[in-house]
Amino acid sequence: WGHSVFADSATNGPRGQALIEEMIPAIESAYRAAGSPQHRYVSGISSGGWASLWLQVTYPDAFAGVWSHCPDPIDFHDFQQIDLYDPASNMFTDVSGAERPLARQGERVVLSYRDFVARENVLGPGGQIRSFEAVFSELAPDGTPARIFDPETGEIDHKVAETWRTYDISNTLRTKWPELEPKLAGKLHVIAGEIDNFYLEGPVERLKEWAEENDIPAEIQIIPGMGHTVHMPAMMRMVQAVRERWANK
Repeated sequence: WGHSVFADSATNGPRGQALIEEMIPAIESAYRAAGSPQHRYVSGISSGGWASLWLQVTYPDAFAGVWSHCPDPIDFHDFQQIDLYDPASNMFTDVSGAERPLARQGERVVLSYRDFVARENVLGPGGQIRSFEAVFSELAPDGTPARIFDPETGEIDHKVAETWRTYDISNTLRTKWPELEPKLAGKLHVIAGEIDNFYLEGPVERLKEWAEENDIPAEIQIIPGMGHTVHMPAMMRMVQAVRERWANK
């Protein structure tokens, strides 16, 4: 079904739980690794950016910090410019009926949502959209991930969309921050490009606004002129943070 993004799901099984409870202990028992949460960090870009932020938020005691670069949608009010919770939304067209863009180079649109889904429908399971459904959806009666939208019309199934809230990272942070703050304060570093190639800056902008309005101790940045790539200054800050933590162990 594609990338599991280390999230437990009805389709993919307990991928996050297996990583935290089985894989990491196995690695750290056999190799020179962190050995403790105080020296264990998580990072990634794109789907890896989403996975890294999910792991830090879902298992706040397991990691000492996250550097998430250009993550897949972390707020489903802006799922590549689509509000999945709005009954008027459609995956393929906006409110004016214009085709929704999915990818761009600079300001030039190079791919529409409709064409991307049509291609994925031909290729079969394993593509990006179906992998989202395999992580975020409950199982349909036929045992496959429930579709969040009609692949022919783009009409959103809002009953399915509501079940996705469990995986809406921004929603989790907003609604559970009082209990998460002692475990996550200072650990969150999220970076997006101003002109992300896949329109992923919007959810990070929303998170940044919430963090600033509520004095949340987190580093959330929108980098002017940057596309879908690792932000090297943030990467170097991560390396420096790891170095300093280890030197002061």
